[in-house]
Amino acid sequence: MTLEELARLQAAFGAQISAPTPDAGALAPWLGADAGADGLARYGQALRQHHLRSLELVYPVLRALGGAPWFAALARAYGAAHPSRSADLARFGADLAAFLDTWPGAAAHRYFADVAWLEWLLHQAHGAPDAAAVTLDDVRAAGASQFDAWRLALHPAAALFRSRWRAAAIWLAHQAPAAHAMPASAEGDTLALVYRGGWTARVRELDAAEAAALEVLAAGATLGEALAAAQAAHGPAGAPFAPAPLLLRWLDDGVLVRADAEMRNAVSGH
Repeated sequence: MTLEELARLQAAFGAQISAPTPDAGALAPWLGADAGADGLARYGQALRQHHLRSLELVYPVLRALGGAPWFAALARAYGAAHPSRSADLARFGADLAAFLDTWPGAAAHRYFADVAWLEWLLHQAHGAPDAAAVTLDDVRAAGASQFDAWRLALHPAAALFRSRWRAAAIWLAHQAPAAHAMPASAEGDTLALVYRGGWTARVRELDAAEAAALEVLAAGATLGEALAAAQAAHGPAGAPFAPAPLLLRWLDDGVLVRADAEMRNAVSGH
């Protein structure tokens, strides 16, 4: 069998195990006339179970919101529309949020797509590469004037999340109900930070000032530029603004890295 024939066989096999009613005859040139549809159907069922389990691991809150039967239908529809292109099933759900935007089964719950996007960011944060976060000891060693001139960036496991829905509050209410109440309505803007604390991916809602600062830091700003952005978003000129708690929180959460170090790592492939 040539490589071209193998590629055609793999494509045909993938199409048949994904089909609602497999046609064994489509594989007859390779597998012979005794290839049965029942066997293909079993392969297809196993594939859909893998798809479902993979999505359940990444999107537990979405599953809780929609319910198990709804989520199973979603997994089947998504798998048919977006067959896996990677040997790593952890990548399988990358397009689920966009799929939910147009899938009729989610038409009555438009905020589901943003909850899915938040859960995907959390999934990415969990598996993101590590990097040396800036610490309070680094700040002390550098001195205030030198540290203020450093170009900073967000840790590879950190990302900003914006939504016109209360997606972060909904996620927090499901994951930590003792500390977070379910919002009365799904409507409402969300600014949040996704990051990795220790070995756990976390979500923290932000106010406008902190979100503005982190947004410029994500672009490689200096601390002074970030705090100026926070001050501008904080309120009218002269309104009280305390930058120290913001910096201490970022250092405690480990969300800042040296931008020049990130560039060196990218060039060296680390």
